[in-house]
Amino acid sequence: MSRRKKLALFTVALLAAAILAAPAAPAAGPIQLRVNGELLVFDANPIIENGRTLVPARGICEKLGGIVSFDPATQTVTIVKDTTTIKLQLGDNKAFVNGLLYRLDAPAKAVNGRTYIPVRFVSEALKTDVGWDADGGISIVSKKSLLQVLEENHPQLAYALYNQPTKYNAEVVSEFIMEAGTMAISTRTELQFSTNGADFAMLGTVTGDTSGLPAGMGDEPTVIEMIMTGNSLYTKLPDGTWEVTAAPDDYYGQISDNPTAQMESTRAMFTNLYDYSLTQEGTATVNGQETQVYIITFDFAEALTQSFQFMDELYGTDNAGGMGDMMKAFSDMFSDGQYTIRYYINDASQAVKVESDYSSSFAVQGETMKMSVTAESVFTNIGEDIVISVPDINN
Repeated sequence: MSRRKKLALFTVALLAAAILAAPAAPAAGPIQLRVNGELLVFDANPIIENGRTLVPARGICEKLGGIVSFDPATQTVTIVKDTTTIKLQLGDNKAFVNGLLYRLDAPAKAVNGRTYIPVRFVSEALKTDVGWDADGGISIVSKKSLLQVLEENHPQLAYALYNQPTKYNAEVVSEFIMEAGTMAISTRTELQFSTNGADFAMLGTVTGDTSGLPAGMGDEPTVIEMIMTGNSLYTKLPDGTWEVTAAPDDYYGQISDNPTAQMESTRAMFTNLYDYSLTQEGTATVNGQETQVYIITFDFAEALTQSFQFMDELYGTDNAGGMGDMMKAFSDMFSDGQYTIRYYINDASQAVKVESDYSSSFAVQGETMKMSVTAESVFTNIGEDIVISVPDINN
């Protein structure tokens, strides 16, 4: 081989080595990025790595309303917006969003003293739609939460969610069905619920069908009768006498069939719910009142995630101490389920009836399980003075 050919091959090898050793390839002509139609100008150009676009962290996150911080000791970037917290460690292909683990095709990295982050992953985690515009640039459009859409387009429903009086009587009916192989469990709960905003009285029955389970397990109806006033919880015993105990903290808010607690949980969930369908389905008459009917459908896994975050904020559960893993497990299990809620709103912007239903199938240790949950709450005497009478425990 001639010296000239050897020199040419050596030169090619050096160029190849230089290309392979380069930390990232600058975009061919700086990539343009628009946020809600506005061109975003960076103090350093975006780069392409492993087919993914990385951009300076502070510029994009602050434009999307996030707050960026960096811990040099752990080389961790933290981005916070509203109830969303994103953590990325430089050079690590793992990222965490509210404690949930995600794998990245291209990790965050430092280039020339600046921190670069994967623009699509971070932007979508901050509730945006990411795509390409007509000029070949990246387009990022902020999504609106369900609550924002309700406030802008359906103020009656938004008002009911946030201002529903906590004084009312309600009839609550819920059914739960689970089937797996030869086992079947179903329960039906019928309750009369009264509250004056602080105290409550609840009377009802829980009946069950436990086909496939050993005889006698859950076949007898359970009668529920309890009253809470102040810090005292009165429970009627099977022999007809009353027992009084100290009410647990926020017991009123923890009762699963309490319509007020359900409304508060749903309200918190809608604040951060971005993937949903919302339709207005004409009118219906409920207890002699003409109502507007609204139907909201969303992914049940997302609802679970938002509910866990709500409980995290309400009860102080440490998300990093295991709640994130639980959220991920439940989200994976119920990934194909849809949740539907129907609101019946009267002329006074009050919910006089709320229906919800959910159904899904999922696998547990190779066994297919089917589950469905339905509930209906009908409200009367909304906003009126409700008298809660304390039982005489001596009689």
